[in-house]
Amino acid sequence: MRLPLIRRRASVASLAVAALVTGTVGGVLGAQAAPRVTLPTTVLAGDVLPGLQQARDLGPTAPGTKVLVGVVFAHPHAAAVSRLERRIYNKHSAEYHHFLTPVQFATRFGNSGAAFARVEAWAKRHGMKLAHANTTRDYFTVVGTAKQAEHTFDVSLHNYRFRGQRFYANTAAPRVPAGLGVTGVIGLNSLLKGSIPSQPTRRTASPKPAQSLCAPAVCVGLTTPQDLWSVYDAPTDNYGQGQQMAILGEGETDPVINDLREFEKLDGLPPIPVTVVHTEGPDADYSDSSGETEWDIDTQSSTGMAPEALGETLYFGTSLSDASLLDDLASWVQDPHGALQASMSIDECEENPLSSSTGIGLFGASTQYTESSEASLAQAVVEGRTLFNSTGDTGSSCPILPVDVNGVGNELYPVVNYPASSPNVVGVGGTVLYTDGTGAATTGLAPSGASRVAEYAWTFSGGGTSVTFPEPSYQKNDAAPPATGDCLDAPDGSPVTGQVPCRAVPDIAAQSGDVPTNGYSIVSGGVADSQGGGTSLSSPISLGLWTRINAAAPAVTSEDEKTTYPGLGFANDVYYPDFKAHSGDFFDVGGGASSPPTSNGYYASGPGDDYLSGLGIPDYELVTQHVDGGNTAPTHNVLPDYGSGSGSTGPNLDPCAAALFDDPSGDDAYIGDPNGGGSNPQLDIVAGNMTVSGSTLTTTMVINDLSTNQAQAAGAANIYYFLWNFTPPGGTATQYFTDVTVDSATQAVTYGDGTVSGNQFNDANTDTGSFNAGKNGTAVVNVPLANVGHPGAGAVLLAPTAQTRVLVGSSLAGGFVEQADGAGPRYDFQLGAVCPTPSPTPTATSSATASASATPTPTPSSSSTVAPPGLPLPGIPGGGSSPSPSPTASSTPNASPKPTATHSATPSPTPSRTAHPTASPTPGTPAKAHPPSVRFQHQKATRHHARRLVITVVSHGSRITKLLHVHLRHCEWSLGSAHPKHFKGGRAKLRIIVTDRHRGTAGKVAFRVVDAAGQEIFVAARV
Repeated sequence: MRLPLIRRRASVASLAVAALVTGTVGGVLGAQAAPRVTLPTTVLAGDVLPGLQQARDLGPTAPGTKVLVGVVFAHPHAAAVSRLERRIYNKHSAEYHHFLTPVQFATRFGNSGAAFARVEAWAKRHGMKLAHANTTRDYFTVVGTAKQAEHTFDVSLHNYRFRGQRFYANTAAPRVPAGLGVTGVIGLNSLLKGSIPSQPTRRTASPKPAQSLCAPAVCVGLTTPQDLWSVYDAPTDNYGQGQQMAILGEGETDPVINDLREFEKLDGLPPIPVTVVHTEGPDADYSDSSGETEWDIDTQSSTGMAPEALGETLYFGTSLSDASLLDDLASWVQDPHGALQASMSIDECEENPLSSSTGIGLFGASTQYTESSEASLAQAVVEGRTLFNSTGDTGSSCPILPVDVNGVGNELYPVVNYPASSPNVVGVGGTVLYTDGTGAATTGLAPSGASRVAEYAWTFSGGGTSVTFPEPSYQKNDAAPPATGDCLDAPDGSPVTGQVPCRAVPDIAAQSGDVPTNGYSIVSGGVADSQGGGTSLSSPISLGLWTRINAAAPAVTSEDEKTTYPGLGFANDVYYPDFKAHSGDFFDVGGGASSPPTSNGYYASGPGDDYLSGLGIPDYELVTQHVDGGNTAPTHNVLPDYGSGSGSTGPNLDPCAAALFDDPSGDDAYIGDPNGGGSNPQLDIVAGNMTVSGSTLTTTMVINDLSTNQAQAAGAANIYYFLWNFTPPGGTATQYFTDVTVDSATQAVTYGDGTVSGNQFNDANTDTGSFNAGKNGTAVVNVPLANVGHPGAGAVLLAPTAQTRVLVGSSLAGGFVEQADGAGPRYDFQLGAVCPTPSPTPTATSSATASASATPTPTPSSSSTVAPPGLPLPGIPGGGSSPSPSPTASSTPNASPKPTATHSATPSPTPSRTAHPTASPTPGTPAKAHPPSVRFQHQKATRHHARRLVITVVSHGSRITKLLHVHLRHCEWSLGSAHPKHFKGGRAKLRIIVTDRHRGTAGKVAFRVVDAAGQEIFVAARV
């Protein structure tokens, strides 16, 4: 599962710039000096606003204005992607539901990497920096000033005003490299962008009933999650376990997450883990708060419908510009650990075929934006993902002029909103819902029992017929399709000849409210019982309820034949066939006494499929039963890692388990991996466990293979995280972590711990540990219990999980941290838990049985838990407290391997620093009383010599026999007068003299020695 953003400690300063972002292709490191690149260019005549002369020219745009510009490439494989999509969703095809992973899709359908890199370098030649790059090599964005953009694309930017709207735009068509596949430039004007619905009416009502504003037999006010679970008949044994969700948006997220936490407290819901992915890099400005209420609606309605989903990820850019929205969409689609379902409550007018003649007065989404967006949406469907999108709040029209927050009304222009009109999106319309008020004012995971009295289509809900996208196959098979209109143009802007029926919008519906009274109760700006409404409520509600359907689905098989988490694929390929086979699975909006017909302007709701509500509102219990083979319970029944603020008891407790969690092999994958998923066994988690000895907690991660060398870093560094939740005595619930960080340049290994607050990992302490090479190698951290809340005997550490990450790019110039694998939770961990003694083996056995059961059984003590023997989890002792070693422990299949690397470093600003390696004893062998220590002493530079560093290894009785390796960045080293071969035991010293040619540059030292007992000591520290 995905986890929050990470801040690294000072001892790994190269990671300080890392942020969890997607799109690490080509020259991802904008901090490096941009090369001088000259390429033949061509003019993109269509990339200038038509009718710009209608607007008032206010003069040149200020040179320092921040500009985000996207570069679009051709999609030569679009037809092949479309053919594959048809096979994946054809039950008679051998490829049915063989969804691709993002890495597989990029490998199979991505553009030329060489051409992409050349254009990227060209776009950065005047100082613009890379903000995002698609792994499919068909789109990237660069950010810079207006002056830099003008030089880069050979244009002039001017400010304009038209009908009260102020914007900047390029006065002439841009120039781009010729012959390298570039088809468009997005972002040289600030007019074309998305819109979000109006702000809700804030009100306070406490205590909150099931639905407020009730008259006899009918309630018209605000609903709660528990109300909607009852009215929409959501499965009561399924709250989204095992699934993840995503929200696409922009701007500031901290207030949104704070409001979500208050909403969860008021409704008695668990605090779902939230991860923020900043899609334009860590240095961009995400301070815009104008859409805060919109994101409150999105997060609180989606998680309210699926409160036990594994987590929700916010893919947020810097604005509602087309360029930024494309970054959001691609970041979700190309995230190898991304959710199978997402919602985006952002719309703009569908591409307008008349814009070239009517000018900016009747604008529409640009051809370049539409084609690039469609490429990402088609990829999502091939990967088995679904995007839900609101149909808009302007009835049968669309917003003629884009504004950040549009009003509720019908603007008469009969065009639907995009991307709801895309055949690869589930468009969601809005309804007004009245209940009977009989439901109790419930909180927690209990439906209120409310019943629907009436539900009708909202008169400002978006809907109608597309003029661009042909009727998709799932609508052609619809039992009662509305009379569709004919297409006028294709997505590439070319005219359509003949009569081609176009797509109908929406597909389904959910509550939107009616603005004056009806809606969904949220916390907005810290104010409880605020009104959330509009179709931007309908979309995330549908996202959360679909998540429950997906949670009950059987496991699917990916293209590489590796089983993944459950999923049904694209939702429209589920809803439409089910509607045809079981029309009673949908509440017919506009088709009965409890749902009178209404109109949104040009279109009216009525029996069956219509332009206001689509198929209607799914009965989620019935749909789940019919599409999931009669099952409604989650098939991957894993609770989320609730983190700070959780009162959850976690999954369960099993002190006899061989591991707290395990994970399939070969499922590692990260964006930017040149070799594809499953190619980094050093990042592939196998299992994990915890043990306690005295006042020390030890976390252990078993990794598929660490056999090549000490670090095995796939990028500039690997990071291994172990996380859990605990409420300290008298304190608040806290999420703690340990981590092992490996630097590929120095081979340095550091160990530490810290806490998670909000979306940030906060490093607190440096610890000891070991990083043990080999097949099923281990990453081990020994953390004092005092560092992690002082848990005492009997304390339970909730929902342990693990995660590996890789730093892609140069550790010196900065890079991107990408998640590679995640595991857990499965069992909780209790300090001092005891596994019962196994029953003795019967004596009357056959020779074959006796041979098979010859492994001795360890005898547990009163203060330890011993794992059952014979479990194939090398390196993992039993759950609970530390096992007491038995004389035969080293021969049991699950005995711990001998540690090969230990380290602890205490940084200090003074010239003299000391590192104290602590070697964990091999089971069954005596521990050394005094492990070797290391001291550093700087010597001043002289006229003839650079600064020297003397490193002294003090053996403390464990005779050093061999020096394996010394590595210092920017330094030369030589052995001092005392060579290891001269050591005779006792308190011997090894002096290593290092000459620093950079005269004082701080760096890292890392070396390995072997003592007489064969113990390999690995030491790494900053100097």
